[in-house]
Amino acid sequence: MKESKDYSKALLIDEHLLPAYLNRAVVRERLKNMEGAMADCNAVIRLNMFSDEAFGLRGYLYYQQKNLEELVGLGHYHLGIYNLL
Repeated sequence: MKESKDYSKALLIDEHLLPAYLNRAVVRERLKNMEGAMADCNAVIRLNMFSDEAFGLRGYLYYQQKNLEELVGLGHYHLGIYNLL
């Protein structure tokens, strides 16, 4: 998908561009590339451990993958998703 390539190009220019990682993660999730989406979320969290968007999206990805062990282990960052269980 063109959008994913555009975000990847932006990250070649500036690897600290957090919105590019997050937007590419959303595109990858919609393309069912959960591994790539998870990698983008993890990259944002490594760069900014206070990114609620990255933690929220990662929790959603765990939920989509039915990875409940990881989801429950995430603690208070994902209370909204945890309450859906």
